[in-house]
Amino acid sequence: MPFLRRLRHRHDHRSTAPRDVAIDQRGIPTHACLVCGCNVFLVHAIFDDYDIAGWYVDAECSCCGSPLTAPCPADDPLGHR
Repeated sequence: MPFLRRLRHRHDHRSTAPRDVAIDQRGIPTHACLVCGCNVFLVHAIFDDYDIAGWYVDAECSCCGSPLTAPCPADDPLGHR
């Protein structure tokens, strides 16, 4: 299973060691990191009654640490799916 292999080799985001940032991807919302292809981001979220009520679009790739802009529903080029 390629997904499990990718998770096994993923950077430990709990580590405090500095990481090299390859590309600053902020400005254009994306659903996957251009550097490593990871689609797991670290974002600040707002919760209301155990549900995500909002989030900041300033994000960081959890695999390589590159700064990027997280997407929101208005950024979907195909509209509602």
